[in-house]
Amino acid sequence: MELSAVFFDLDGVLVDSFEANLALLNGVARNFGYPNIDSKVAKELFSTSIEEAIKEHYPEIKNYHFGKYMQSNPNVYFENLQENKGAKELLDNLEMRGIHSAVITNANSAVARDILETKNLLPNILVGAGDEYRAKPAPDMIFRACELLNVPPWEVLFVGDSSKDRDAAMAAGCLFAGFGITGNFTIRELSEVLPILEGAGPSS
Repeated sequence: MELSAVFFDLDGVLVDSFEANLALLNGVARNFGYPNIDSKVAKELFSTSIEEAIKEHYPEIKNYHFGKYMQSNPNVYFENLQENKGAKELLDNLEMRGIHSAVITNANSAVARDILETKNLLPNILVGAGDEYRAKPAPDMIFRACELLNVPPWEVLFVGDSSKDRDAAMAAGCLFAGFGITGNFTIRELSEVLPILEGAGPSS
């Protein structure tokens, strides 16, 4: 199996933003008189979609409230953002092997770049929302990354944790490693990516 590049989704794969999003939500919600919620309650509340949960349980809170809160409290989000185990080691290993890396995210590019730089996670390229390409599950951002790196999509392994990631990879013609979901490969830790590159699938 000849693979020239590994593409990653950002949130849920390279980083875990759950606690960061919770800290941000609690900070904004306090301004509207809501009490803090803990992680256990939040996981149940956000089990389907955080956006829908906010609309249902915090109807007064709009997207721009989060932007305003972050402007006056810039460290709240990033201090609670967690790097997923093995993310930096994997990116460094790919670089040493001469294998290209890219982050493909539906997040805003500027925010995604801040996240990557804060956690010292440095892929070769980043393609995200706001770059004039359709969001996943459309394959547009994958094709753009392939173009920038001069690699064909069939030589790419895409690592993602959602059906949107998987559908984008399939539409582009990439192999897909599902981080906790089904795909051509299913992995539970980022360390399992290297055996795929070496031609051995992860343990089931």
